[in-house]
Amino acid sequence: MHCVIIAGSPDTNLEFIKSTVKDSDYVICADKGYLYAKNAGITPDVVVGDFDSFNSKINDECEIITLNPIKDDTDTFHS
Repeated sequence: MHCVIIAGSPDTNLEFIKSTVKDSDYVICADKGYLYAKNAGITPDVVVGDFDSFNSKINDECEIITLNPIKDDTDTFHS
């Protein structure tokens, strides 16, 4: 098992995510990374973010850690 963090990068390659992330991996999504995970067919274990770049409903039964939007670090840093 590996721990995988999927961030909200505009350079995200869904085919790479699909081919790299395994069912046994522990998946953490940082904010908009949740959307990329879902588009790749992956259900995350944890979603971390202030949800400024992704503000839709999270439809999975996963842990959600909501960050204060007034911070100097990125959501990925807190993952």
